[in-house]
Amino acid sequence: ALGTALAGPFLTRYQSLDTLVPYAPDAQQIANRCLRNTCLTYLVSADPEHLGLASQQYRLAGNMTDRLAALKEIAFHGEGALRDETLEDFYRDWRHEALVVNQWFQVQAAIPDSRGLLRVQALMSHADFELRNPNKVRALVGGFTHQNPVNFHRLDGAGYRFLGDVVVQL
Repeated sequence: ALGTALAGPFLTRYQSLDTLVPYAPDAQQIANRCLRNTCLTYLVSADPEHLGLASQQYRLAGNMTDRLAALKEIAFHGEGALRDETLEDFYRDWRHEALVVNQWFQVQAAIPDSRGLLRVQALMSHADFELRNPNKVRALVGGFTHQNPVNFHRLDGAGYRFLGDVVVQL
């Protein structure tokens, strides 16, 4: 509702924070990135037409904060090919960085669509997932249980059974 009611101001602020200034980990840039990505979340949540902004931000991002924020919006609100291609592109670019792959697992684990649990179960067989690696488990299983309440707390109890099975395996 906020994204719909305030689409104009969110879009104006989002665009005003778009800068070509080289990345710097200073307080002002961190605040600007946070505000810009919050605006993007409201815009895309309110209207899927704003996925174009997320796609553009993903392609042009000069830092991981902006790229991950855009990836999350595309993963959560994008349909089929856009979602799959963007997730695959991110993985292809970052597959050699274990910590970034963990973030990729976590984004997918949190997607609140009807295939959430099936996606997480399939990712447990991914070549880069290792059940004996606590960071991988935290990213995928923890991401699912803590950031995907729609799927973890399913009425049929499948999310709880999944977690129980993982605990037994561990």
